[in-house]
Amino acid sequence: MEQASRFHPYQAFVLRCWPERDGDEKTVWRFSLEPVAGGKRLGFSDLKTLVSFLERQTGKEGME
Repeated sequence: MEQASRFHPYQAFVLRCWPERDGDEKTVWRFSLEPVAGGKRLGFSDLKTLVSFLERQTGKEGME
């Protein structure tokens, strides 16, 4: 997954979410973000990782 290196004042993404079966036949959710302005699609294996990325992008990391 690509790491965010700095705060960006405005960003727009297409968010995709879909269920998959893991090795134990449990349903897990996968996520991807694709920048609307073009660029590399980012994949996330779980919601926590997606939220962490968005927190870094918005400068909200560790603000709880």
